[in-house]
Amino acid sequence: MNEQLKNLLIFSAGAIIGTVATWAFVKTKYEQMAQDEIEEIRDLYLKKSHNIEKEEPDDQKDEPIENSVVKEDHTEDYKKRIEELGYMRQRDREGGKYDMKIEDPYIITPDEFGDQDDYETNTLTYYSDGILTDETGIIVDNVDEVIGNDSLNHFGEYEDDTVFVRNDRHECDYEIQKDTRKFADVFGH
Repeated sequence: MNEQLKNLLIFSAGAIIGTVATWAFVKTKYEQMAQDEIEEIRDLYLKKSHNIEKEEPDDQKDEPIENSVVKEDHTEDYKKRIEELGYMRQRDREGGKYDMKIEDPYIITPDEFGDQDDYETNTLTYYSDGILTDETGIIVDNVDEVIGNDSLNHFGEYEDDTVFVRNDRHECDYEIQKDTRKFADVFGH
């Protein structure tokens, strides 16, 4: 029994040492690869920048500099994509300009909740007496600005007692949980 325990400890120590050594090797290797790529890109941009800044012959100094690179106009593609994503909702018919508006808070599916890396997530509680609170029990006074008044009518669409709302202005996803109790019963106010 003692021999088996000794062998198990030696095997475990070897596995741990091997894992740490492999991790250190791979980390160093990929850090070096990343650094090499960064320097390669930096050199490429420096070369391009030096090519653009080269002096012209004296007889051409008064003429405007023409860039030999042909630039494609992707403006319409960008506008179309931005409209598809919902960032532009209204078009000024007279000037053809777009009115950039961030949408009001809107309902999202449970799968969409928290899928925006740069958005925060918060849980709110909606009590049967119509009071909305944050996780610490503080009453949310500006319901329409935070989650939109209409969102409270969507319980049961995806889950019986929960509604998920995204607020792009606040860059936050809200999970609103319905509580059948009254606020005063829970917090004694």
